[in-house]
Amino acid sequence: MSIMTNNEIVADILLELADLVDLKGDEPFKSRAYRMAADNILRLSEDVAVAAAEGRLKEIPGVGDAIANKIEEILTTGTLRLRDRLREEIPPGVVELLHVPGIGPRTASTLYKAGVMSLQALVAALDDGRLLGIHGLGPKKLQNLRRDIERYLAFRTRLPAGDLWPVATGVAAWVAAKPGVLRVDVTGALRRHGATAGGIDLVAAAEDPIGLAKTFAAWEQLAEATFAVPGQASGRLPDSTPVQLMAVGPAAFAQALFRTTGSEAHVRHVEALLQARGLRLDEVTFDDEQAIYAAAGLVYVPPELREDRGEVELASQGELPVLLERKDLQGDLHCHTTYSDGTRDLETMAIAARERGLHYLAITDHSPSLAVAHGLDRARLMLQKKEIDRLNERWSDFRLLWGMEVDILPDGRLDMDDETLALLDVVVASVHTAFHLSKEAMTVRVCRALENPHVDILGHPTGRLLGRRDPYEIDLDEVIRAAARNQVAIEINAHPWRLDLDEGHVRQARAEGVKLAINSDAHGPGGFDDLAWGVQVARRGWLGPADVVNTMALPALLLWLRRRS
Repeated sequence: MSIMTNNEIVADILLELADLVDLKGDEPFKSRAYRMAADNILRLSEDVAVAAAEGRLKEIPGVGDAIANKIEEILTTGTLRLRDRLREEIPPGVVELLHVPGIGPRTASTLYKAGVMSLQALVAALDDGRLLGIHGLGPKKLQNLRRDIERYLAFRTRLPAGDLWPVATGVAAWVAAKPGVLRVDVTGALRRHGATAGGIDLVAAAEDPIGLAKTFAAWEQLAEATFAVPGQASGRLPDSTPVQLMAVGPAAFAQALFRTTGSEAHVRHVEALLQARGLRLDEVTFDDEQAIYAAAGLVYVPPELREDRGEVELASQGELPVLLERKDLQGDLHCHTTYSDGTRDLETMAIAARERGLHYLAITDHSPSLAVAHGLDRARLMLQKKEIDRLNERWSDFRLLWGMEVDILPDGRLDMDDETLALLDVVVASVHTAFHLSKEAMTVRVCRALENPHVDILGHPTGRLLGRRDPYEIDLDEVIRAAARNQVAIEINAHPWRLDLDEGHVRQARAEGVKLAINSDAHGPGGFDDLAWGVQVARRGWLGPADVVNTMALPALLLWLRRRS
């Protein structure tokens, strides 16, 4: 199993402390500071214990004397006395209220003071009407609370694949190490690389499959296994998340992997083709999945496409698209540095991108209205340009592009003047505020922004955070058509909590002739590794290299960036 790192342990305790302070309701500035420090620690590219040993904790953005002392205490003792004291005061069920999308610190504190001690108690209180009349909890608010709880409970049945993947690979490694195990693969929704999954499914070929199944069922460690889930107070696998192992003999492995990977509709479709040729899946031994598809008269269908959305018909004609691969990406067009809310300076981010094989990187720090992210005004933006120019003198095989992630204001204007935007190499336009707008107003807002001739890419188009925040209401059909009219690319944000745009709208964008950009939105060096998640979304959306702007070599990309000038 993968064990939680020092960075995750420290961040989890600070995040839980922030929750507890929020519930006390008297020091909101402290909870914000704890969250900022935790977020930056999670994004560190080094062990926070090393920074502590070298006396560099206060170099981490958001870490001052008081928080540095708390980090030292956590690293030394494994706990934090302040957190432990607040735990004794506030029931754990109350803390969970803060995890419900739509329940902020003020509402959670109000509910706590009203005697609501758990999510179950809140549901009961909503049912019997006892919260009516409490200041801050009017009829509309209570109606929204019920809706938010329903969404939260739905979220808990499926987790982001990025959260599940570390424990899935950890369990697979544990199984693979058992005597007589010949092969283990992660399967199901995780192997198809969906954005979320309801659990973890594994297939193993073993000399003694019954014995392996019994060993796995008796593995007490599974319930106590820890893994990396940034931003959660516990790194343990949620109790409600099933982990299942199908153990089979070596001759049945290919069939088991095939059956458990594809959607039910895809599997039935392929089995019907096999039966039409006089073959039954259970009665033939196949060396691998390629042999199964060949026996059905099909070329091999990659796991990401196995949804029965036309892939079987194309496979029968040998006309499946050539799908994008991570090696096809030449650069990244969306990242942040310490000029705004990134955790590393410009030089460090450039070196990290170059080390990962990228040939260009757009620096797109936030625009001024996003004060919480320390957005740049024109003066600071010009200072950044000088540093970019200086760094570009160092490399002949890598180039930094000067850009900005510009806020789309509620009325559709951009949070930077056109004169300044015209100077930039890359402009990413994104919504970061006023998520409450109606579907019509949000659609008009975004489409108006796309009409600005300086916009190159629409960033994270729905604002969703998987399992944490619903997408805002927007007509993506109309947005995609607007992007096509204005020759604006749409981003596939590769952060595993976003994966925004989803694969259905990716296919629609491709059909409309809209280019996609697979961007990391990295706030630290490790964020560039998330590009692999964005590639998986692109593959599920049937994209090939020609559909993605940042597969272009730099000269071609620069021509594309000047397409509207």
